[in-house]
Amino acid sequence: MPDWAKDADGHWALAYTGTIAFAVNRKRLKDVPRSWQALFASKARVMIGEVGRAAQSNAAVLAAAVALGGDETKLQPALVAFAQIAKDKRLIGTNATPALMERAEADVFLLWDFNALSYRAKLPNAADYEVLIPSDGSITSGYTTILNRWAPHPNAAMLAREYIFSDAGQMNLARGHARPIRIAQLPLPPDLKALLVPEAQYAKARALKPAVWTEEVKKLPRAWQREVLGAARSTTSTGPLPPPFPGASTSAGAPSPTAAAATISTAPPASLPTSSSSIDAAAEAAAAIAQAADPARKLVVLLADGLRADTARDYMGYLQALNEAGRAQWRSLRCELPSLSRPLYATVINGEPPLTHGILGNGQAGQQLAHHLFQRLDAQGVPAAVAAYHWFYELLAGEVFDPLRHRDAVPTGCGIQAARWYWEDDYPDSHLLADAEALRRAHLPVQGPSLLFIHPMGPDLAGHVHGGESTQYAMSARKLDMLLAQLLPRWQADGFDLLLTSDHGMNADRMHGGPLPVEREVPLVWVPHDGAVGLELPERQTGIADWILARLGIKDAMGGALA
Repeated sequence: MPDWAKDADGHWALAYTGTIAFAVNRKRLKDVPRSWQALFASKARVMIGEVGRAAQSNAAVLAAAVALGGDETKLQPALVAFAQIAKDKRLIGTNATPALMERAEADVFLLWDFNALSYRAKLPNAADYEVLIPSDGSITSGYTTILNRWAPHPNAAMLAREYIFSDAGQMNLARGHARPIRIAQLPLPPDLKALLVPEAQYAKARALKPAVWTEEVKKLPRAWQREVLGAARSTTSTGPLPPPFPGASTSAGAPSPTAAAATISTAPPASLPTSSSSIDAAAEAAAAIAQAADPARKLVVLLADGLRADTARDYMGYLQALNEAGRAQWRSLRCELPSLSRPLYATVINGEPPLTHGILGNGQAGQQLAHHLFQRLDAQGVPAAVAAYHWFYELLAGEVFDPLRHRDAVPTGCGIQAARWYWEDDYPDSHLLADAEALRRAHLPVQGPSLLFIHPMGPDLAGHVHGGESTQYAMSARKLDMLLAQLLPRWQADGFDLLLTSDHGMNADRMHGGPLPVEREVPLVWVPHDGAVGLELPERQTGIADWILARLGIKDAMGGALA
């Protein structure tokens, strides 16, 4: 085994490796790019995946940097090269799958070699693709196994690992298109060699430096957002605005689509550095964007109940399109515990974890929050409108909701100009968003900061009825995304920004409340109307309330933390 692939004291060893490869559709490209230089000089559409989230995508950036003269600490050559592809609208930030390859959604897919080979093997049109290692350099990483010292049968685990490193085990890895760590010593038969990329192509590939990369990769998400996706940002979009929902028409008395401002994201972004020797320039660019942005904004906050981070990422195509175009910021955060609705409604608007604000369960009907962001709005004269589940009314008003009396009731001292509360979990998201849009148009001013707070229940209902891994749950996210595709252009044309997040996730067992990632990981999506995507997003759910107030020009913090 090579020294880089094992611990000097024997604590770990890599069983197989992955090297960044090109999967090239030869049917679409006459001239197959066999190097990074050739790829960047071509007109190929390139699918790199989710840089900043996926290790494979991050490694592809590093591999390009190495080939272009950089290294783990100098990614700038790769960022510049990918930025040009992004400007040409040829960079795709979706994680590759066999289905995407079969449909030729890109010309070149950047993948670990074993993924590229195994995906190709699953395709009916496998002959269309050539898998190769770029000749001017690539990056190799590896995979190890960890033995649990407290396992009830540790010797069984040791035997399993012994097999993995044996000739038979290493050849078995080769059958799965993985390059065995002992490939130099293996007598691979021709049929197994044919399943792998020829050995000679790995001449310029080198192992990444894990100690360095572990730290440097933390800088990559912001650099990618600013220097690559920012390069592709579209600042204008003209033409008539879509109706708020399919089949709807502009209401009487409302501005016509042609009379309304038909330009989206017209404010130019702050100037970005044109060159830099370090990806630290990304932080400077982000600061410039944030400084240039008007601190007092008009804001739509959409709290999608029960929406998991991975479900939003995988099924909300419109929001992902904005992300790929550099017009949105995405991240995920972990909700507070317990991961239940009423306690986390309170946390989002209050800035405190449930153990502090005291709303610990869904059954605390009529209990009032002592303080919350709507009180700050009232004190500063910032108007708000709310379309939300009736539990929000109870948190604000301190009384049990009565649908016959409180349907449109406005709690006092909250800065809320108008409200619409619903009490049935199956109230359609389409109806609620239409309610919210009516409130916005009727009650929020054209000028100055204001807040539209919307709380749809669709994902939570689908999760409780069908489970967090169900088709119905995924469809609820798709439907919400399609509704946003109708409404967001209107909001942005009127100068409103969008912050989308969720209270909690959803388990496959149709419940939530615990600490599992599927119950805690929620999306946080910032879509500004003016392209100011360099703002620092809150890292905890307790930071959302302060973040909202800051966007509305209210600097008086509530006690929630951004970190």
